[in-house]
Amino acid sequence: MSSEDHHTEDESTENNSRGSENADGSVDGTFEVRVGDTTLSYPDSEQTARTLMEDAGYTDDEISKSVLVAPDDEEDYRPSDTVDLSEPGRERFFVQTRTDGNSDTIA
Repeated sequence: MSSEDHHTEDESTENNSRGSENADGSVDGTFEVRVGDTTLSYPDSEQTARTLMEDAGYTDDEISKSVLVAPDDEEDYRPSDTVDLSEPGRERFFVQTRTDGNSDTIA
């Protein structure tokens, strides 16, 4: 998905839409997520960590040295990893510098 398919909202926006679940288990709606102090909104629940970081204003150099971390999730997301925003706990993320302890080498 290209970065044109999202929009950034005012930083004071705190509500979070998880969409509505269809009979087949798919989810429709808008998925709002905060990356650092930036609130982003997407029409699709699955985004790459790179997309989230780019749309929050991080540069390619910063992204290549970083991982995306959810406060209540023990998993870090490398830039190439897919994040499912419809899952609980995927409403807020922080970007951290990659270390040997928090991510594999990015290929």
